[in-house]
Formats: sequence, structure tokens, C-alpha cells
Amino acid sequence: MSKVAIITGADGGMGQEHVKAVSKAGYEVVMACRNPQKAWPICKELIAKTHNTNIRVMKLDLASFASIYAFVEEIRQQFTHVDLLLNNAGRLCHQLEVTADGVEMTVGVNYLGHYLLTRLLLPLIPDGSRIVNMVSLTFRYGKIDRDI
Repeated sequence: MSKVAIITGADGGMGQEHVKAVSKAGYEVVMACRNPQKAWPICKELIAKTHNTNIRVMKLDLASFASIYAFVEEIRQQFTHVDLLLNNAGRLCHQLEVTADGVEMTVGVNYLGHYLLTRLLLPLIPDGSRIVNMVSLTFRYGKIDRDI
């Protein structure tokens, strides 16, 4: 039985590096990406670099609870287990944007989306597996206006 890894935001800079390292370690990798058209060329490049043909792209929009449920259902149909869940995707919005479910975008994607994804995948994550949550240092640039 092969080891399975899911990496969110796998088409971004850090995400690509995660895919490269995990695929070289022998995992079957699911690149969970909002824009599969953008991710496919990156996936092909990573297959060529790592010589691991078990890398695939699946659509996952963490700004949509419906997309998260659909993604998890597809994962359940294709895999019996997940050995590594690497929650890497993230957004930093400089003005108000909201998710399909009416949540502020940064909170919706960076926290609620990953939380829902993780909770739904828990039945597929056996003991000894890993869930890794990435964080960004961009929090240092935020300011709270206490007069609001």
C-alpha cells in the first residue's frame, strides 16, 4: 500500500517545494489546487523533476464549503487512507473579499477551509499519520485599528 499525501496550494512557490520533497520520499501526491489549469503544467514539471509519476492535480477551492465537500468525496472514492495532510494554501486580502459562504476571505481560506477539510478527512487518516498546518509571517504586517 502506497503512502498518500494531500498538499493544498501545491501550485504555489512553497507548495511546489513541498510536492517535490514529498514525492521524492515516495508518496503518491494529490496537488489540491483552486485552479487546475494553472496547476497541470506545474504537475508535469514536478513529475519530470522527481521521476514520480504518482502526482496528480485535484480541484479544491478552500473559499467554498461545497468545493471542500466535493473534494473530500472524490478523495474517499479514490483512496482508503491519507498519510500526510499538508495544509499549505493561504490568502492575504488587502481589501474586503468574502468567500462563497459569506466569510471574510483570509479567515475563510486560511482557517475555516482548512479546518473543515481536516475534520472531513480525519476518518481516512490512520494513527501515525501527520497533519501539518503551514503559517505565514505576513501576520507581522497587519495592524489593528483599535478606534473602530
